[in-house]
Amino acid sequence: QTEKIETIKKVSVTFDELLSFASVPTNRCGYLNEVDALSNGFSQIEWDRFITRAKKLKKTIIEKGFSKASFFVLAQDENGVIYLLDGQGRRKALQMISEKNYMGNMEFICDMYVKPMSLSNMSTLIKDMNTGNTNWQTKDIRRSDAICSDNEDVKEAWEYTKNMSEKYGLPD
Repeated sequence: QTEKIETIKKVSVTFDELLSFASVPTNRCGYLNEVDALSNGFSQIEWDRFITRAKKLKKTIIEKGFSKASFFVLAQDENGVIYLLDGQGRRKALQMISEKNYMGNMEFICDMYVKPMSLSNMSTLIKDMNTGNTNWQTKDIRRSDAICSDNEDVKEAWEYTKNMSEKYGLPD
């Protein structure tokens, strides 16, 4: 069940804080470096697609700028760890821009869920936010389901789908 909108508040975060937020393991590739992505179950093809998307976002941000308001969605778990639920590609694009000294000292206004929640609830929110969104493919949803599930058949189906996609170069 998706959280109600009144459980969200606006928070201001620095660029360094934005870079420090964790990625939800069930989300699409959103890690800031290749080693982390590959060691957390993403394939080289998935990492390369993520970087391609981030480069396109970087170009758009440099050419057109972007709004700092409500650009990222955050949540924290019961231990106070803050996770980035939505905006991984934009965060990576901003990191790429900052590496080239295009970015000054910025702060970002983000949507933050007020109540701490489990990673499972975060995963449900991520899927709800991205269902119907062209950025998420069927395999992204299957991967998220497999990570959340205790059902070995679901996990096995995901591994089969992933292996076939990689073997034959299928996008979804």
